[in-house]
Amino acid sequence: MSVEAINPTSLLVKWKFPLPSYKPVIPNKALRIFYELHGYTTLQDIKDTNVTAGFHALDELKKFSWYTVWVKSVTSRGLGVESERFKVRTLEEGMLGGWERLLGSLQHCLF
Repeated sequence: MSVEAINPTSLLVKWKFPLPSYKPVIPNKALRIFYELHGYTTLQDIKDTNVTAGFHALDELKKFSWYTVWVKSVTSRGLGVESERFKVRTLEEGMLGGWERLLGSLQHCLF
């Protein structure tokens, strides 16, 4: 799993892991993404997403702010084990994230 800032108000959460099969538990029905803004320990937002997608963007975050992000799988028996926690800061206004830098480089080369 990884988390990276892609613009001043968004973080991109990416993951790649096998989908185990444990009967009678139905594994990884969804992935629950938890994130909280540093300095606001009671503020925690949760997003459920399709586990096979491999990525999810967290949008409408505060600019140039630190967030802690972690995930848990959602199985037929409830929530799974918590992942490692990642501390990531959204970008400053005018800075480009990895995806935007790559796109800009490609456009520069093509035109």
